Amino acid sequence: MIKAFILSIFLTLFLSCHKEIEFPEADFEVPAGTIKAGVPATFKNTSRNASAYEWDFGDSSTIVTSSDVEIIHNFKIGGDFNVRLIAKNGGGSNGISKIVKVDKPDRPLPKAIFELDPAIECPAPCTVSITNTSINSTSYTWFFGDNTPFETRELKFNRTLNDARSYAITLIAKANGLPNDTLTKTLKVTAPQSVQPTAEFDISGENCTYNCDVTFTNKSTSGITYLWNFGDGGLSTNLSPKHNYKRAGAYNVILVTRNGNLTSMKRKIVQIYAKCKFTKQTRQHPISGIYEALFSYDANDFPLRSTEIENEVSGAPVSRIVNEYAYADGFVTGRNYTLSVRNNSQVVVEVSSGRFTHKYNNDGLLSSTEILRTTVKDRNNPAGGSTIGRSTLQYEYHANYNVSKVNVDGTVYNYSETGLLTSINPSNENSSEIYTLKYQTFSKAYRVTAYVLANNRISEIAFTDNGKLKFEYDNKGQITKKTFTDPAVDFTCVEEWRYDSNNNINLLTPTFLGHPSYLKPEGAVVSNVISYTKLIFKAGSIVETQTNESTSFSQYNEQGYPLKSNLFGGDNTYTYECNR
Repeated sequence: MIKAFILSIFLTLFLSCHKEIEFPEADFEVPAGTIKAGVPATFKNTSRNASAYEWDFGDSSTIVTSSDVEIIHNFKIGGDFNVRLIAKNGGGSNGISKIVKVDKPDRPLPKAIFELDPAIECPAPCTVSITNTSINSTSYTWFFGDNTPFETRELKFNRTLNDARSYAITLIAKANGLPNDTLTKTLKVTAPQSVQPTAEFDISGENCTYNCDVTFTNKSTSGITYLWNFGDGGLSTNLSPKHNYKRAGAYNVILVTRNGNLTSMKRKIVQIYAKCKFTKQTRQHPISGIYEALFSYDANDFPLRSTEIENEVSGAPVSRIVNEYAYADGFVTGRNYTLSVRNNSQVVVEVSSGRFTHKYNNDGLLSSTEILRTTVKDRNNPAGGSTIGRSTLQYEYHANYNVSKVNVDGTVYNYSETGLLTSINPSNENSSEIYTLKYQTFSKAYRVTAYVLANNRISEIAFTDNGKLKFEYDNKGQITKKTFTDPAVDFTCVEEWRYDSNNNINLLTPTFLGHPSYLKPEGAVVSNVISYTKLIFKAGSIVETQTNESTSFSQYNEQGYPLKSNLFGGDNTYTYECNR
């Protein structure tokens, strides 16, 4: 009895709250008068009891969803079209169709037509060829999967799409006074597919005299990116670059092409000839003695040997250094040297030797340098023994081929992608990370504990025992002052420098691969270097100041070669053998 009573109350409440949903009635009004293709036509929605609408104008255009009372449509061609409106609500849907007669346009309307090659899919980076065959159009606007318009009247062009995704490529064809026509096609760019590339190139303009342009034409296949190493320190990522060689020599040119993780390399030698070849360097010492250096070359103007002899006034040799150079594929791979020193009795009392070894990575970039030195302290006293020193430098690079890291015997220098120094991590095992302070009988050694950077330069070096070496620079980045302090011994050492308006110290720059020819830099001023050094030693109440000021000069001939210079001490004179 109670259950029946509850059920009757529930039915009463349900029936009293329920309201029947009215069925939609679709209807619309056709524009009055003549409808002409190319002229906007306004349709009026007169439907009842509906919340959503779909318009199909029967002319292959996209179905339009709109709840507006009025909707404008542009027919592209003339003819009879079955226009259909579907009205919807929660109770269902209702449709109505009406035949609309459209007159032909007064003049042909734009029609967007284009083809893609490849048409559907290609791996990144995808270079797609686009052919525009639109009709009745005078201008075109393109969109390549973004909101950035690209205007061009070229009917055939290429576009490179780098990201792996789907691109909606849209063309809007236009003509003055007529409605636009739009066509969109989708091209899928997939992840890069690694195909084994083959590097190859041609050279033109070589066998010229220095300061000439050489053109490299890329003949590689299946390559996506390219790295050129011109052998003189210059790099390029252009497809077919042109390079200017400033100095003579036989340069090893390397092209590395990449496709994904696959690479291919091609090497060729470019010969650049010198007008004059440096053969001899002499220097008169301020006090006594003459220094002389002689050079010999191979058929490609690479130096094979340099012999440096230092003589006393009598002509007897005091010391002799002989450098032997080794090459592979145009790169200098090593240099061996020997040094012998004689006493006043012309007996050899010291012999030193060393080897510089250079290695390169697959891109032709320097990957490591090792320096090994062996010194016999006294050849006539074997018990004195010998010393061996070794230093190793290792180089790493960013993807853009700029240096990312240099490891100097465990001390790591880190660089940003733009080449700025970002951090230095000192190594406790690096023997070169020692700073020795000497003053009269006082001597103390310090080890580096930290580097502090400011504006991508070393601003301070911290040592053991709270020793600090601070650096100051001018607004052009040249160092102007170094100050060393040790609070434990109350000692301060200051070094200062000043420069002329050119801020240039050394005008003589050796060429690549150790070629001993020198050229005057463009715009360089002769006799322009003023160096000033000031050392202040403070120990307790004692203050000692030492200053030194000198002007360096270089004299050049018409061909840009130096004839005289005092940059390396004494009065250097240079001799050349000119062949043209």
